[in-house]
Amino acid sequence: MNKYFSLLLIIFIIQIYSCKKSGVDNSAMHIGTSPDVYLAGSVNGLAVYWKNDSAFYPPGGDKLVGIYASGNDVYVGGTAFKTGTNAVAAYWKNDSLVTVSDGTNSAFVYSMFVSGNDVYLSGIEDVLVPVVMGSVARYWKNGTTVVLQETGSDVAYGIFVLGNDVYVAGDGNIAEYWKNGNAVVLDTTSYSYATSVYISGNDVYAAGNIFSGGHYIAAYWKNGNRVILSDTSRNANATSMFVNGTDVYVAGFESNGTNNVAKYWKNGDAVSLTDGTQDDAATSIYVFGNDVYVAGMQNDGYSVAQYWKNGIPVILSNVANNTFTSSIFVKYP
Repeated sequence: MNKYFSLLLIIFIIQIYSCKKSGVDNSAMHIGTSPDVYLAGSVNGLAVYWKNDSAFYPPGGDKLVGIYASGNDVYVGGTAFKTGTNAVAAYWKNDSLVTVSDGTNSAFVYSMFVSGNDVYLSGIEDVLVPVVMGSVARYWKNGTTVVLQETGSDVAYGIFVLGNDVYVAGDGNIAEYWKNGNAVVLDTTSYSYATSVYISGNDVYAAGNIFSGGHYIAAYWKNGNRVILSDTSRNANATSMFVNGTDVYVAGFESNGTNNVAKYWKNGDAVSLTDGTQDDAATSIYVFGNDVYVAGMQNDGYSVAQYWKNGIPVILSNVANNTFTSSIFVKYP
């Protein structure tokens, strides 16, 4: 089976792709105040992000995979087409474009994390490996490239930063993550890969997928110990995760035998977000206080950008056909 062909759909909708997470619950200071909900994605192939129900189109963007807001500043990360026809890794701060690859080869961003004044992007860049074009996993910190330890045609998906440590979930032909550039194997099952990583205290969590029995199974690992989430007889994918205290949340989708059902798992228990009559997916999850926000898409003949708050769908009113959301972030004004 060609693993990379099988991942094309997953790469398109993942959002595996994590923004900075805040574990601080300051809701008591904001009684009567509604939080702002930020989403990143694309509309008809153009980069777009939303603040609540208002859409913004950063210049030169192809699609966005990460979003973070601090004070009045909004950061979005993704891919731009600025140099010829090659894709360029980039981020925008308040709609000002910052490219982090030079366009010599195509580069694609799959996740973003903001820590203080530092902006991190993870993804791939096409290079000669060694004499044919192939992908190399890497991350960028404020535009400086860090090549990750290679085990083959690797892919860097979700990224998380804690202090001076940089964790990147990915695919080195098996599920793994890199800590400060050094690979840590999560699973030796062929075609397994990690899409998201989250650090809580001394624990390292990673979500991802395992290929077994002719299909993918959604799972997560806590300190390398695997937890199966989905029905092992059907296709499923874990795209994003969030840890809140002792609770582990993983977003994704699972087949009902006919269509993919958007869902998330809380401590292994599944919560379906759609009814399975169409192909749907959850791409990013964010827990804010007692509320669970999930970004994704619902297929009504074309993909419709939306998010769910505690399982209730919120359709973005000012979107066109063929839109999707890949990342979500929530904060008080």
